[in-house]
Amino acid sequence: MARVGTLGQEAREAVAGMSEEVKRLSVESGVGPKEIADSLFDTISAGASASEAIGILNESLRLSVAGVADLKSTVSGMATVANAFQITTAEGF
Repeated sequence: MARVGTLGQEAREAVAGMSEEVKRLSVESGVGPKEIADSLFDTISAGASASEAIGILNESLRLSVAGVADLKSTVSGMATVANAFQITTAEGF
């Protein structure tokens, strides 16, 4: 989570709340908190705002579980598609 805090003021201010969400998602999904936190970093790095990142991460997590894929690959794939079609977070990234 320390890396997430390096992604700007909004992320730095939201780290405490996002840490709780990462723990919750880990318990619900069975995916380790480090993998989720790393994917949160990747999600924000891909252009999502800190306020939208948990929702995007939650959907990525669902896709990765349903598709039997790792979370990092799912986040990367979603970011690639969003960038290719110029989809913003407000439009559904």
